[in-house]
Amino acid sequence: MTLEVKANKSLFRSINITIPNDIIQKSIKEELIILNNTTHINGFRKGKVPLHILNKKYENKIQESVLKKLMQKYFLNEIRQKNFNIAGSPTFILNQYEKEKDLNYSIEFEIYPKFKINIKECTVNIPVINITEQDIKKYARDFLKQNTWIEVNNTIKLHDKVTITCIHHTINQDLSKYNLYNFQFIIGNNEILPEIEKEILNHKTNESFLINVKFSKDHYETDIAGKTARIKIIIKKVEKLKPILFKSKNDELNLNQKQYDIVKIMLQKQAQIIIKNYIKSQIIKHLMKSNPIDIPSTLIKNTFSILKKKEINTYKKNKKNVFRTIHQKNLISKARHQVFTTILLRQFIQENSLKPDYKKIILLIQEMSKSHNQATKLINLYNNNTNIKQYFENIDLENQVVSKILEKSIKHKNNYSFYEAINELNNINI
Repeated sequence: MTLEVKANKSLFRSINITIPNDIIQKSIKEELIILNNTTHINGFRKGKVPLHILNKKYENKIQESVLKKLMQKYFLNEIRQKNFNIAGSPTFILNQYEKEKDLNYSIEFEIYPKFKINIKECTVNIPVINITEQDIKKYARDFLKQNTWIEVNNTIKLHDKVTITCIHHTINQDLSKYNLYNFQFIIGNNEILPEIEKEILNHKTNESFLINVKFSKDHYETDIAGKTARIKIIIKKVEKLKPILFKSKNDELNLNQKQYDIVKIMLQKQAQIIIKNYIKSQIIKHLMKSNPIDIPSTLIKNTFSILKKKEINTYKKNKKNVFRTIHQKNLISKARHQVFTTILLRQFIQENSLKPDYKKIILLIQEMSKSHNQATKLINLYNNNTNIKQYFENIDLENQVVSKILEKSIKHKNNYSFYEAINELNNINI
């Protein structure tokens, strides 16, 4: 996928720097002296090799090392003096260097935007999710249905589970390495290319047909990207949700007290997650709307690369199934949203001098863990692993930001049934 993000003019900076030749020569001499103490050359004792001999032998290597160090040093000095807050990695542009002369080079980079968080009047909808006995029984009934499939010989319809084999029949190109055998998916779940899913409808087990498939120009496999392939689809199996558990929606589901309590706790936890994410989503959207800042294109590109790498890894884990739907089109907007959110949260944290709260982090880990043993292991990882520590501290700081803004917000409570909350509040972007 080609990424085109224009550099933001308001955040773009360029610095021209000159390093005097006498500084370069002095640094080269210092490097030669260090090298002399560690290098052995036949005919000379260690530390007694004439510098001009060392320089002749290691000239290019030493010169490259010295210039890199000096360029970095002078650049950092300029950054400190001008108080630039650099976003991403700078680009060094080196003119042709001539020996015994000054070194001229330039650096191009972007900076973080300078702004103060503006929190205008923020109104937040606080969901109150009421879990009823009917919700609990419906959830248990749906759960049983979702896990009970039966093979049928009916025509394929929406929500059926289908197993297919895809064989390439493209003329003048051997694409057999991309053949797919016994791939299982549910119609309507957006797991396979839409043109295949559309053609599969109304077919039965053991039927086969040929179709043309146009692969995205952004496909990870370059030899099929943007091309049309002739594919033979073979229907291996069709399954439907088993319809025999309950005759009607009003049939009673007999749960004992222990089963009832387990399902209720599951729904309560799910409801808490929905409420928390929905409130956070509203506050982030409000922050973005109230603070229309410029965003460094460098950070968007870096984040895009990370997201794309994750998608490629997912693709590889799926055994390079070329017929799976690949969601690349939204990566740029996702990257931009992620960078925008990070900058806003970071600024709020700095302005309010927020610090990670160890006690809250431990509680967070315990809530996320399925057992006491898992919580203990995660706490040990948090205390000893820098990346894990940073991960949980970031979550805690985000929670603190949301809590502080929520305190000053106008809050309206709205009642939802559990399934209303699932349908209306659960599909949100954070």
